[in-house]
Amino acid sequence: MAISQLYPNSRPTLNLNFARSKTLDPRITFTRNSTATYVGSDGLIKTAAAGEARFDHDPVTGDCRGLLVEESRTNSVQTSSDFTGFPIWGTASVTASSGTAPDGTNTATLVTPTGSGGRTSIYKPLGFGSGTVATVSIYAKPSGKSWIWLLDPGSQVYVFFNVSTGVVGTVDSSVTNTSIEPAGNGWYRCSVTRTPTANYQINFGVCDGDNSEACAVNGSDGILFWGGQLEEGRNNGFPTSYIPTAGSTITRAADLCEITNDNLSSWYNSNEGTNVIEYNSVGHSRNGGVEVYLNYIVGNYRFEFNVDGKVTGRTVAVQVWGDLSPALLHNVNNKVACSQSWLTGEGSFSSNGIDPIVATNNPTNPPYNPTRMAFGFGLYQNRGYGMNGYIQRFSYYPTRVSDSQLQELTS
Repeated sequence: MAISQLYPNSRPTLNLNFARSKTLDPRITFTRNSTATYVGSDGLIKTAAAGEARFDHDPVTGDCRGLLVEESRTNSVQTSSDFTGFPIWGTASVTASSGTAPDGTNTATLVTPTGSGGRTSIYKPLGFGSGTVATVSIYAKPSGKSWIWLLDPGSQVYVFFNVSTGVVGTVDSSVTNTSIEPAGNGWYRCSVTRTPTANYQINFGVCDGDNSEACAVNGSDGILFWGGQLEEGRNNGFPTSYIPTAGSTITRAADLCEITNDNLSSWYNSNEGTNVIEYNSVGHSRNGGVEVYLNYIVGNYRFEFNVDGKVTGRTVAVQVWGDLSPALLHNVNNKVACSQSWLTGEGSFSSNGIDPIVATNNPTNPPYNPTRMAFGFGLYQNRGYGMNGYIQRFSYYPTRVSDSQLQELTS
């Protein structure tokens, strides 16, 4: 096949490169009813005003990850950076303002063991009851020591992390998800998800090695901590962007990004089209899949380019496209495309260069002119679920491209 045949014959009528431009097209409406944090190009955590889109960056390389879209979450840790008022479990000294935190301020707390051989941790009961899926996270940096443990030792549940090497150590069998991510300037963000059998607490301690609470004392070596967070995760748990608190719980509102009415009809073809999206999803609360919502709404009809590996068309709640389910992963860059013709009922789906999957049972009635297209969140349950990740790029072609072209678009 000639190289020219591998590419669409037409140019996209909408081509949004969020990671490169770090701006929103004027046709996009963006809302969020609270402040929120993101990582700036200098690797430090910044605060975006209510209604301000967030273009997040890798804290180590400074590369832009794209437009950050998240569902609403609440941090139940009431003082997320000053831990001097937390009870001490075992023996330790806790000193505020002891180092530069991931946001560039001198607000890191130093925890230093003071009693040889025993437990060295601080904790705070938080009121989560039995059966609630929750994710606890903390930023940590070596200050003479390298190992920490995290979670709820009251129930004898531990997860160990080496915050010098970025390695997860021993993980209790009740834990459903754990991660350690570099946060720049020697910091790591450690997180653990589980469903507790008793009231939850945030509890983090210093130790000398994996799977042991033992901690030698020399009067100075310890660990810097900052950014404590406990958030309910609905059906599945994972950490979202840092939510700072200073005396009370704080809720970050959902990011809502959409194109509506005339701003949509100027580039959308009501008879056929091809959608291409590049994204990286951290996690999804509803079913654990990788979901990137792209909803076209026409009255009671909606076409969902809904990347849980699913491309679905729905009339009210009746699914008329099948579940296509390719293998898509969290925390990696994915490129996905689907093409459809409302005149013939043809439709195909491709991800990351794999052979296109041909959809079946497709509608043949054109959706005419949709009134809304939503990026990164669903209208399911009043927009309660977001993709929780980064949209790097979105392109729309006003034609149904061939299957070979569709595959090339995702390579």
